[in-house]
Amino acid sequence: MTRSQLLVVVAIGLGWGPAGTARAGWVTLSNDTNQTVVVQEMVTVNGQVRKCKPFKLAPGETVREFHPAGGTKKLTILEPGLLGRQLFNGDVTWKDDTTFSIHREADKFKLTDAATLSAKAKSKESKPTEKKPR
Repeated sequence: MTRSQLLVVVAIGLGWGPAGTARAGWVTLSNDTNQTVVVQEMVTVNGQVRKCKPFKLAPGETVREFHPAGGTKKLTILEPGLLGRQLFNGDVTWKDDTTFSIHREADKFKLTDAATLSAKAKSKESKPTEKKPR
């Protein structure tokens, strides 16, 4: 067996891995609002919360990060500017490839898994409209 064949076999074996382990995947944030937002991650180091470098997401823009295992992040979404108003603050949890949508519901900003959003949209579409008798 050549070295390249051995590497392929090892890579496939690592991909299948034992059941019950957290799977690697891409975490995607999508700005589905009509305004630019600032996203900032917060991590806990030695019992202290530290803010990571913030980044801007324009309307319709997405950002992707690869994570070797599932996990949880604490995110804050702000308005752009020096004293930007906080629009959302909460935890995001994923297991494998997951897309999160930053969107607005009833004048509040929310961060929801895109699969959950599409399921809500389908349930609203499938509801029959009631016809009133004349």
